[in-house]
Amino acid sequence: AAFVLVVGIGGAAGAGAAPALAAELGRLYDAPTYVFGVLPTPTETEAGANDDAPRRPLAEKNAARTLEALSDDVDAVFPFDNAAWLKSDETIVDAHDRVNGVVVERIAALFGAGEGDDDAVTPQQVLDASDVARAVGDDGEIAALGYATQPVEPPETESRFGLGLFGSKEPEKVDTSAAVSAIETVIRKATRGKGTIEVPDGRADRTLLVVGGPPAWLNREAIADGRRWLAEETGSGAILSGDAPTPGSEAVFAVVVRSGIDEPDRLREIRDSIA
Repeated sequence: AAFVLVVGIGGAAGAGAAPALAAELGRLYDAPTYVFGVLPTPTETEAGANDDAPRRPLAEKNAARTLEALSDDVDAVFPFDNAAWLKSDETIVDAHDRVNGVVVERIAALFGAGEGDDDAVTPQQVLDASDVARAVGDDGEIAALGYATQPVEPPETESRFGLGLFGSKEPEKVDTSAAVSAIETVIRKATRGKGTIEVPDGRADRTLLVVGGPPAWLNREAIADGRRWLAEETGSGAILSGDAPTPGSEAVFAVVVRSGIDEPDRLREIRDSIA
């Protein structure tokens, strides 16, 4: 349904290969191509930095040229601001595995949300590849992804007839106020918390919301309320949404994708390196 390229766009190899690969995929297949572009950190290009991380003086210039080239051949670019995810005492080398895990978790949450086997619980509102395409567009625009989780107690099962007979069990109902609180929490964290890239003033032309977790916790009214709040928060004229029931999971999660955003400061810094 779509291709997702994950590439560090500050290096010569990734920067050189990604635009060519994206162009070839567009030529061969009638499917959207998205890029998760991992941005270089400012310290990688600073000769006087005090940490032991390797120096890449051309990293920002490579990234700027790659972003420009990709905009012609991909449907959307999800920049990932490495620097925003480093702890105060970390170098990019120290944080490599942890930050890679952050990237993978967010890609899986978005692009795996509509996937399921034949025995999966049917979502109340199905999400598919066309919804992602509508949210991020097809003009190579920048998109930002926010993600948050909230641990919850999996509902216990009880006998359908209350006596434990016939081995037929159904999940107990979840307290409505608890479900509403969990969903509100993850939507707001995914929107206002640290995302893949800064969203200036939180505003966006188009927004996609995905809420997932144990089916009993996916309160329809709470998701609808979250969608209305998100429309006000982002100023989006178009809010798309879907849910992703995950039986057996122990957390509720939310994914918020915003597209048609003002240019983030970090991207402006990178583009200015070749101005």
